[in-house]
Amino acid sequence: LFMFIYVVTHFYKLLYFCCLQTYFRLVEMCNTLGLHMQAAVICQCTEPIDHNTAFKSLQQAFSQGCVESCHDYLWDISLLEFIIKLYTMQGQHEKRAEAVQTISQSELNCCNVPEVLSQASQVRRGKFFRMLANQLLSLW
Repeated sequence: LFMFIYVVTHFYKLLYFCCLQTYFRLVEMCNTLGLHMQAAVICQCTEPIDHNTAFKSLQQAFSQGCVESCHDYLWDISLLEFIIKLYTMQGQHEKRAEAVQTISQSELNCCNVPEVLSQASQVRRGKFFRMLANQLLSLW
């Protein structure tokens, strides 16, 4: 019985590691293709969230001027706050207002129960990966 539990547990750890490596590869691919906003959104999928890479990707997107509207796909408050700061520094008040509206949505409130936050992240993650698949397939 103990050996079976170890094998099952080891399998899930291995599966989790493979999924985590897939996210890191996706981030690297998006940064290589110049899709820095998308790379920042994918950084939210890692556990724990890879804030360093996400912030670098966002700074790269803002410095190159290739900022796309990905607010609807973000569920991490720290990333949304960082985007608001970058919009404020660049004087883009309309986009800043959009980001503030996104961060004000009730399902992203950090005081919510974990189930609500998890459901919000799953919905946004699903919408994002459908959008990313369409975007990457249109490149070919």
